[in-house]
Amino acid sequence: RMMEPFESDPQFRSYVITIDAVAKTATLPGGASATFTSNGGCQSTADSAEETIRIMVSQSGALVLYTQFKTSSGRDITIGLPDQTLPLTELAGTWNIAAWGPVAPTSFVADIGQATFDNAGNVTALSSCVGLNACVAETGALPKMAVNATNGGFDVSQGGVATGRAFAFKTLAGKAAFVNIADDGTFVVGTRQESLGALAAVNTVSNFRQFELNRNGTIGDLLDDTVTVTANDATARTITRLRTSDRRADTLGVDKPRNGLRYRAANSCTIDNAPVNCREFVQLPMQGMGITLSLSVGTTLPPFFDV
Repeated sequence: RMMEPFESDPQFRSYVITIDAVAKTATLPGGASATFTSNGGCQSTADSAEETIRIMVSQSGALVLYTQFKTSSGRDITIGLPDQTLPLTELAGTWNIAAWGPVAPTSFVADIGQATFDNAGNVTALSSCVGLNACVAETGALPKMAVNATNGGFDVSQGGVATGRAFAFKTLAGKAAFVNIADDGTFVVGTRQESLGALAAVNTVSNFRQFELNRNGTIGDLLDDTVTVTANDATARTITRLRTSDRRADTLGVDKPRNGLRYRAANSCTIDNAPVNCREFVQLPMQGMGITLSLSVGTTLPPFFDV
């Protein structure tokens, strides 16, 4: 199930493709075929005269496609989840949500919150949560999800008005997530509000690829980097990491400000033990997915949404 958050045409905002990973081909809507080349390291490339697409695959089989257009400096992203048919009861419970949406034609902001669903797909409580502040409940009509038996996933509405589409995915280990692509250009990612579990051990190494969604609607460079855990504190539930590219160290609070999240205070970083500025963020590790989202907090400028 491919989802393009910034696509204006609804028919291309979400669609299904079939991938043959051995033959390195994909069957697109309408039956056309595309090919890709494996680059190793869980990534592949699809190249054409118009664009180069980096295809990144996480441990769960989730995809992120990073497209660089050749005829302009523009970029695009596409999210892919293994297509599953899940009942509404899978949504029941409380979820952390990470949102990125427009507040003006060329300005976007990030928002961390929480939502509680009942067994019928109704959101019974929805809050916006700024940094370490207490969450503030939303008022008025709340969203609802309904199964779309024809096109898959869920139809999303609010106050009886259709607002977009959502798709859920559950890993073999039982970890679940959903992505909601709204008609107004907002997209929301949700994961269950549950503890992140044991802290990463000292000397744990994480290699990752990262890009940033910018306030003006542009997409930043795709960067490769590595972090190594240098310390952890089971009592305070913190981990300290060292980034390879610039030797910057930062400390994250785990299950802070709520279970399933991580938090870094503003200007709390060092390079070779010397203080250095860094941005406040709340992280949403998508458990079992191999993807982590980092969001700016409240009045942090400029707003950002890192993948």
